[in-house]
Amino acid sequence: MYSLQNIETAPSYDALIRNGFTPNEVVSYYGTSIIDRVTMLNHVKNRNTLTIVKPSPIVKPKPIVKVIVINPNKPSFKEVEDMALEQMTKTFIVDGKKYNMLDMGWFFRFNNMKSSFGLFVPRRRNIELSKWMFENTHNDMDFWLDTMLHEIAHAIDYIRRGTTDHSWQWKQVARAIGCNAERTGHADYDQDNITSRYTLTCKSCGTKRPSHKIKKRTSACTKCCKEHNYGRYSVKYALVQTRNY
Repeated sequence: MYSLQNIETAPSYDALIRNGFTPNEVVSYYGTSIIDRVTMLNHVKNRNTLTIVKPSPIVKPKPIVKVIVINPNKPSFKEVEDMALEQMTKTFIVDGKKYNMLDMGWFFRFNNMKSSFGLFVPRRRNIELSKWMFENTHNDMDFWLDTMLHEIAHAIDYIRRGTTDHSWQWKQVARAIGCNAERTGHADYDQDNITSRYTLTCKSCGTKRPSHKIKKRTSACTKCCKEHNYGRYSVKYALVQTRNY
């Protein structure tokens, strides 16, 4: 009969300890019948069997692929700048009279206007294009050339009459120097990059454009007015302003 004092001398003592038996359990093991020993051995083995739970694999979310449509015909900023400077040194002839903007003391510069592509400033004798509009639209070089000619036409019209607008006198000058003589141009905005306080939406065609302050007067979609109303304003194509933040 084995006890705790001499249990280490029992046969298979080391093997039982490796299987998870305690010294007291080894004493009990040798004090039971052979059939009960099998039951006890299985019990101790099952008790000490570790259930390994494999962690669930980490499922990484699929990356969101953002497709950015870029107009391959969009010029670089340097190309637009070079074009503008070239037009400033060019001599235009209107009704037989020559007009060279640079020779007449006019200058070109970029501004950061967010509501128009171009601007002429008679007090400073500046012809300006918007850098912000260039960076946030996909318009091609033909568009920017026409915008530059549009503003030069205003400058020449102002020199001739002391004032300028979009009347037939301005249109006559605009056509003479190669401009399409339209009052506004359609902006192909980069909708993914623009974050403006307001958005103007045409309910007719769905075109959206940024707006940076509350509009006091209703404006219409240039694209729809040109395509469906001979370029004239129509409330049918009015832009709806919504606030983004």
